[in-house]
Amino acid sequence: MKNSEINIRDPFILRDNGKYYMYGTRAKDFGMKTGGFDVYIGDDLENWSDPKPVFDSEKAGLNGGSNWAPEVHKYKGKYYMFATFETEKDKRGTYSLVCDTPDGEFHRNSPKSLTPENRMSLDGTLYIDGEGKPYLIFCHEHIQILNGTVCRVALNDDLSAPIGDPVTLFAGSDSYGRTFIEGERYVTDGPFLYRGKNDRLYMIWSTCMPSYYQCLSQLIISEPVYFDLRCSSAASPSFRIRQYASIGFLAAKHRKPK
Repeated sequence: MKNSEINIRDPFILRDNGKYYMYGTRAKDFGMKTGGFDVYIGDDLENWSDPKPVFDSEKAGLNGGSNWAPEVHKYKGKYYMFATFETEKDKRGTYSLVCDTPDGEFHRNSPKSLTPENRMSLDGTLYIDGEGKPYLIFCHEHIQILNGTVCRVALNDDLSAPIGDPVTLFAGSDSYGRTFIEGERYVTDGPFLYRGKNDRLYMIWSTCMPSYYQCLSQLIISEPVYFDLRCSSAASPSFRIRQYASIGFLAAKHRKPK
């Protein structure tokens, strides 16, 4: 299959042992009750295998609503998928799934969501700090709180449960050049962290400008003292938020359907 033949949202690509594994939200019905996720396997980021199912959310009891934004990370010899689900009784949140291979059948790893049960949360991603400690970085949705936030929470060693309470890193209204307007919605979506060649920690995330749905990819550059995201709520303003037109790498972004 060519890229142009694949219809998914929220694409995520894992490179492992010389192959590319692409996961994503099944596009039908906005990713609602789609029954799980597939993987596409390729060698060159242009030609892919047919979709291979890797997670059955109906069988796992997680097909009550959202089946969104799967990411797969290799950690301590296993492959962990982080994805957003909701059930008939639980609010939207990020769960962890696990498999021995990147294209095998994933199974539930966390008995319940890694994000707080009383929050509408989504788009959890894994971050390993300089000491090897795992964290989940996730969004608290504007649907519930209007001014969406990006948060972090520590995870246990097998990534099956959170440790302690989440900490808010920043709010959507903090983004560069924006003025907070009471009652306006500020979206936070899709955070992803990586360390650059300059040893700075970068975050890509998505937001919308007030009053119209046009998402932007942005970067957060943390001050060196906050490389490992150990900031408290009081310290979060020390994050400097910058928007770049071009920084020399490729990225996927949200776009309003035509």
